[in-house]
Amino acid sequence: MRMRRLAVSFAAAAVLAGGAGTARLGVSAQDATPATPAAGAVTVEEVAFAEVQRMPPAPALLRVVRYTFEPGGSLVTDPAGETIAVLYVEQGTLTVQVDEPVTVSGDGIAGTPVAEIAAGAAIELGPGRAFALPPSVSGQIQNLGQEPAVVLASIIE
Repeated sequence: MRMRRLAVSFAAAAVLAGGAGTARLGVSAQDATPATPAAGAVTVEEVAFAEVQRMPPAPALLRVVRYTFEPGGSLVTDPAGETIAVLYVEQGTLTVQVDEPVTVSGDGIAGTPVAEIAAGAAIELGPGRAFALPPSVSGQIQNLGQEPAVVLASIIE
């Protein structure tokens, strides 16, 4: 499966969460728009954050997709694609290695909520961790574990 299909639309998750997410996708006009307040029995939990320097050309498709990686399953990213993705690990463990720096967020790495992983470095990510894939990168996402890994992907392509 091509990484183009795995593009990111974390913005959709932020919109579904009532705008309370802090996704920054390089759209400065939206920075001044106030967030929609949650009222009553609504809990808003930000699970990932990504700042993107470049967006796909318009019109862009915004999707939220759930992927299940069986043990040994993998996806190779498409270096020719303009897809942006934020992937949130719901279950299992994934190993991510791409040729550009990767931003990781979630329950904290070395005590910080967001960390930058160097280009070419492999990192294992478990439940509660998220990572952002910029457009036009090559690399691989794989499940080297013994249990299925489930990822919720927010995609813009």
